[in-house]
Formats: sequence, C-alpha cells, structure tokens
Amino acid sequence: MTVDSQQNLLSTQNMNALIEALKLSSPPLNDVQDLLLPLLPKINDVERSAQPRPFSGFPAAALLLIQAVESRPQIMTLTGFNGDQIRAQLQATTELNAYLARLEELQQQLQDTRLLLLADAWSAALEVYRTAKGLEHLDPTLRAVIHPIADTFKGGKANPKNK
Repeated sequence: MTVDSQQNLLSTQNMNALIEALKLSSPPLNDVQDLLLPLLPKINDVERSAQPRPFSGFPAAALLLIQAVESRPQIMTLTGFNGDQIRAQLQATTELNAYLARLEELQQQLQDTRLLLLADAWSAALEVYRTAKGLEHLDPTLRAVIHPIADTFKGGKANPKNK
C-alpha cells in the first residue's frame, strides 16, 4: 500500500465511514454471537493444552477408517465407534476452518487498521507535543498542559512517513 493510499484510508472522511460501518456491523455481530456461542464449548488454557492433536492428513484417514470399520460390526461394538458422529465432526471442522479463515483475515485487517490509526495519531500528537515543549519558554502557560503528559511522550518516536 502506498503512502498516498494509506493517507486516504486515514482521512477524516474515511474514518467517519469506518466508524459508521463498525456501528452498523455491531448488531449483526451480536446476532452471530447469539447464534454460535451456545453451540461452542468454552475451555480454559489447561483443558486446551491437554487436548490431543491429530496428525496431518487425519480427516482423509478417518474417512477411510470409517469405511473399513462400518462393515465390521464387531469392531464397532467393541469400541463404541460411531462413524456418523465422526463424519459430522469432520464436516463441522471443515465449516469452522472456512469461517475461521474469514474471521482471521478480518481480524488482521482490523488490527492493522488500529495500528495505522494509532501510529498516525501518535506521530501527529508527538509533533504537536514537541513543538509546544519547544515553545514553552515563550508561553509559560504551556507548561500546565505539557508537564502532566510528559511521561507519555518522553522519548517517543514518530512514524518515519511523517518526517
């Protein structure tokens, strides 16, 4: 992305459109959460780390195993194996993978946008802070503004594109 196109995305007009889009997307997101959360288990870090991780190629291998075992009732009886349940779990995993890919892309773009917005706002505010600090000796009233926020800006680096 070029600096010009990045600046366009950071424009006030675009920010107003972004804010409006975020507000408009909140109710549908709530609907998605209301729909999905009751169906999704919530596990803690200990439970998560204790889960076995299947090897690469597991879904295809599991489907072959289901085919082979379903014609052998003795194995199914001994193990309690349920091919339909495993098929459903694998299908749900496929659907989750597609959903997660979309969410991950959106999450990355949201995080990148937040990063760019904060970097741009930081750089502009840092420039103003440094200018005000430099003029403090000419206008002593600036000290009342500059002093309380000095730790926030002290030693800060500006975005290189703003130099």
